[in-house]
Order: sequence, then structure tokens, then C-alpha cells
Amino acid sequence: MTVGNEFKGFIDSVTAYADAYANLEEMQAELDFIPRHGDQKTGLIGEVYIYKYLEQLGYTNLEYGSTSNKGWDIRGYLDGGKVDIQVKTVSAFSKTRMISPIHPGWQHLYLLSLDRNFKPDGLWLIDHPNLIFQHGEERIASRKMATRNQTKRTGSASLFNHAEDIFKDFRICMGEYLTEQR
Repeated sequence: MTVGNEFKGFIDSVTAYADAYANLEEMQAELDFIPRHGDQKTGLIGEVYIYKYLEQLGYTNLEYGSTSNKGWDIRGYLDGGKVDIQVKTVSAFSKTRMISPIHPGWQHLYLLSLDRNFKPDGLWLIDHPNLIFQHGEERIASRKMATRNQTKRTGSASLFNHAEDIFKDFRICMGEYLTEQR
């Protein structure tokens, strides 16, 4: 491949990326199950997966938080009680697999790992904020996302020792949406 062809390939990839980005922006403006705001598309994709999962679990009156709200991304009601949910998403494209800062104000924290097709390949739940925060301060040593590697421990022990692996349940609930692969 010549340099000119390599650059053409680059331009083609940028164009495809721009088309996908524009499509997501358009969907954000039109569809209720996608946050209206957010230009960090990996996080947006993760929030949509969790929103649809929560619907499957029976949550009602789901709504997204505003950009100024750091404590929760999704609010819903289950068995008559309000539940504030924070979602942290990391894709396989992340070199460090570091999770963005976790803020107080949630009852459930979902930690979602995405593969190179942006399909979920791991999901963990922490439902005890006091395990993460003490007097409003984060008390975990590291925020590295786990992977579903069965041969060695992955992810930050200070975070994932408190997390329940719920990926099997997620796949059962969301199976019809996740079966189509590229």
C-alpha cells in the first residue's frame, strides 16, 4: 500500500467514524432511551445498555441525570423505591482500562466492560456505596476495569473485591439484543 493509499484509508476511516458519531447524535435527539446529552460515546453506549437492562429487571420511570449531576447517571424505581444508578464503562480500545472517577450519590454502581465491537463482555454491580466511600471520600486504591479472564485476577482488587459479577444474568436478560455480531 502506498502512502497515498494509506492516507486514503485513514480518510475513509475518519468518514465512517464521523457517520457513526452523527448517527448517535441524531439518535440522542430522537430516542427516549438514549441520553439527550453526552459526547463521550463509550459512556453513552454503556448507559444505554444499562438503561435497557434495568427495563428488563422491572425498573419504572427511568430517567437520565443532567450533565451537572455527578452522583447518578440513571434514576429509576423498583418496588416503589427510588434507585440512583451510576454507570462506568470501559471499552477494549482503552489501553489502561482505567475507570473515570466514581462520585458519591448512588445506590447501585454498574461497571461495564465492552469488547472491540462495543458489545458488553463483562458487568459487575456494587450496591453498597459505603464500601467505596468513607465520609464522602473515595477509598479505593485504583479504578482499573476487570476483564473476564478466567486464569488470573484482573481489575483493581480494592474495587472488584466488592463487586458482584452479574454478566450471566445480563446476558440472559439481554440475549435477544446481543446475539447479532459483526
